[in-house]
Amino acid sequence: MTRLSLPCFLDSSKAFDRVNHRKLFAKLREAGVAPSVADLLEFWYLNQEFCVRWGGLTSDGFTVGNGVRQGSILSPFLYAFYLNSVSSWLSNLNIGCRYQGSLVNHIMYADDVCVFAHSASGLEKLLDGLVPLAGQLDIVFNPLKSACMTFTSKNFKFLAGRGISLADGTVIPKLDKVIYLGVSLCSDLSDDCDIGRQRRATLARGNLIGRKFVHCSIEVKKRLFLAHVASFYAASLWRKFNAEVLRSLKVAYNDVFRLLFGYPRYEHISPHFVELGIPTFVELRRKANVGFCLRVIESVNGLLHRSPAALLSWDLSF
Repeated sequence: MTRLSLPCFLDSSKAFDRVNHRKLFAKLREAGVAPSVADLLEFWYLNQEFCVRWGGLTSDGFTVGNGVRQGSILSPFLYAFYLNSVSSWLSNLNIGCRYQGSLVNHIMYADDVCVFAHSASGLEKLLDGLVPLAGQLDIVFNPLKSACMTFTSKNFKFLAGRGISLADGTVIPKLDKVIYLGVSLCSDLSDDCDIGRQRRATLARGNLIGRKFVHCSIEVKKRLFLAHVASFYAASLWRKFNAEVLRSLKVAYNDVFRLLFGYPRYEHISPHFVELGIPTFVELRRKANVGFCLRVIESVNGLLHRSPAALLSWDLSF
């Protein structure tokens, strides 16, 4: 039987700015946060004063009743508390995908929300309840920046030419590729699109560094390479890909290394990686996979410990 998964990636319009302070601190107290902590945060937020600067002019001070600070390490936690009732409501529904006996129908990471089910009707029911419930908290989803997908076998066609229709008539379009949490996801579950994106980004960053810092010292170039090139976000998740596509990323990585440090294009450069203390492409992937496995093993999330055999089969050899 074909296993079908329908995820919907929701874009929350200015989500952090819409957090209502009164509702937020009421939820913190309901969740059992220490009164001293809740009182301190409430006093801090309710007594903030803002002003607008335009050119050389500054407005009078004023207060605001909504929004958490952008860039603050505390803001994602406050936002999670704020939407906890929505998450609980979704978890209590008998609609979604089952994994090792547990029902899973949504993922929330700060303001990035993904809701999923095994059928279009199930997904529509989840969204028809989620959207107005979030609206009660002043959270609004933008259908133009949201998208749904179909994860299934390549021979199974579903939702062809249309998307998910909500109760108010809004249609969330169906796409074959979506970027979620910085990772390119494709409907055929291939990682080729994300690897290709990383290749383009590697070449772009490498060319920029090569042009602007060509006359810098070796030590400066090393730091720039390690910080901006020798890092492939979510590379440990790549499992289904064309070997040639992965090879093209490796070639791009090596080409940028040659460009920045002045080595001829066809010269064997493995000894130079060792000499400069910079990891090769294979080393980067191996470290990423080992680090990922260790984080999963140490995680307190119960779902990640349901299939330990999956970790044992993780390819660490290359």
